[in-house]
Amino acid sequence: MSSQRSRPRQRAIDAVQGVLRRMGVELQPYIKGIPVQPRDEDFRRTKLMASRGVTVLLDVGANVGQYALRTRNAGYRGRIVSFEPLLAAFAELSARAAADPAWEARRHALGSSAAESEIHISRNSYSSSLLEMEERHLRTAPESAYVGTEKISVLPLDSIWDEVVDGSDRPFLKSAWRGSSPPSSIPRPPSSSRRTRSSSGTSGEDLGVGGLDGRQ
Repeated sequence: MSSQRSRPRQRAIDAVQGVLRRMGVELQPYIKGIPVQPRDEDFRRTKLMASRGVTVLLDVGANVGQYALRTRNAGYRGRIVSFEPLLAAFAELSARAAADPAWEARRHALGSSAAESEIHISRNSYSSSLLEMEERHLRTAPESAYVGTEKISVLPLDSIWDEVVDGSDRPFLKSAWRGSSPPSSIPRPPSSSRRTRSSSGTSGEDLGVGGLDGRQ
């Protein structure tokens, strides 16, 4: 029934899209103000992942699943394990992951050691962080202002490694942080793992393309 109700809406969207494309304009789906249509860097990263035989994407700081959706839409078909500690964001994330049999959502943060911590909740959700916000960040992105806090669980990646990565997997670690350099609490794969690729960036929903470092 719900799919039948959505058909008129989709037909309307397709009609508008057709008109806009003839004008050189493209509509893109958004989640919380972030596009989930793949961007050039998403296609480049997905191509890199395919060339390295990546079989599982570890999506650290997943928020509501924007990065995972863009990666899926760019052509990645392997497993995804998303980590998001915030209650409200996790509710949206887990609902999206439930529609994808190869996508798992876990409600905790990753860090250097196990702990119960307090995270700052930002107005835009995806800029939420364990770190204090720099004045410069707030001036350039006022929508990221902190509006509350929440107690969360933090686990080291190596403590759950065997739960999310099989012995034959080739994992890719996506991570993000706010600031000019990664914090010391960056999650690392076990030292026994020699085949982990990673992508890292700044602020909320990862901006980087395939390097060899990473974390939120």
